[in-house]
Amino acid sequence: IYRYDKRAAIERRWRISESMLHTLMFMGGTIGAFTAMRILRHKNRKTSFQTTFWLLFIIQAGLVAYVLSA
Repeated sequence: IYRYDKRAAIERRWRISESMLHTLMFMGGTIGAFTAMRILRHKNRKTSFQTTFWLLFIIQAGLVAYVLSA
């Protein structure tokens, strides 16, 4: 998804919304999203996107820790 969105940005085509990228990340794609942002250098300079990404990451990590401790 990140690769598609990066190419669409370069080619000035229709893009994936940031809310969709965050939703997919929160549904289990955290590692893939983090890796794609680093390898593709996509969405890594946009502060608002990064802030939401890390907030969702912390929430997701907390949920995983809670489930594993139950």
